[in-house]
Amino acid sequence: NKILIEYYEKKNYQKAEIIILDINGKIIKPINLIDNMLKFKEISLSDVLNGIYFLKISIDDEFTIKKIIVNH
Repeated sequence: NKILIEYYEKKNYQKAEIIILDINGKIIKPINLIDNMLKFKEISLSDVLNGIYFLKISIDDEFTIKKIIVNH
């Protein structure tokens, strides 16, 4: 089980990260995008238990949150 994220490369990001949160808001998996500024990022969820999670993508002061369901 994997998620593929596509994002636009910008050379002067101050902060760019993806955070996977559980239903209670606990951080399950933080991923820093500044260290790996590619156009695509593949995130493996094989180590995450089945359930409902939230994917928070933050770039500088903007963010979006999407609900994801993990079912192995």
